[in-house]
Amino acid sequence: MDDVESFGNVFLLSSGWDRRILIWDLTHFTFFAKYHNPDALDIEEAQAAASGNIHDMDYSPYLKYFAYTSSDMCVYVRKFSTKGSDMKLMYKLETNLDSEVYCVKWNFITNQWVTGMENGEIRIWVIFYFDHIIKLTPSFVVRNLMENLNKQLMFEEVYIHLLLMMFKKSF
Repeated sequence: MDDVESFGNVFLLSSGWDRRILIWDLTHFTFFAKYHNPDALDIEEAQAAASGNIHDMDYSPYLKYFAYTSSDMCVYVRKFSTKGSDMKLMYKLETNLDSEVYCVKWNFITNQWVTGMENGEIRIWVIFYFDHIIKLTPSFVVRNLMENLNKQLMFEEVYIHLLLMMFKKSF
């Protein structure tokens, strides 16, 4: 994330099958910190940022949050911090389907999360605020159940088209 004004340096977040989130300082080319759950009961739980393997990750410079998809069929959204124990879980996007969420992108035009799922669905999530309770609902769902397609490539192609459609609507 290239947010030097907020955090002082340029940072990179990485994760994967081990469910850990690592913070790298790209200004100094060094490992900086890792996610740590201060409320965990054991070491494995303290280091794991999700119940399943982490597939994809993106950052919202607008919110200063990052989101990541997991094989547990959820998207976790955390506040970014250079201190791993301060990466508070802000909310969790749940699809309520038996399909893994493989991709997540931040839509910088409409300030919304966009997710792509194993079953071919693409969702744009809308945040509603009700007396300090956040409710996230998919406002737009695209379903394309083509088999044997590269789902990551399909998601990126549809995501670009959605961005262009929304950009045209804003003018």
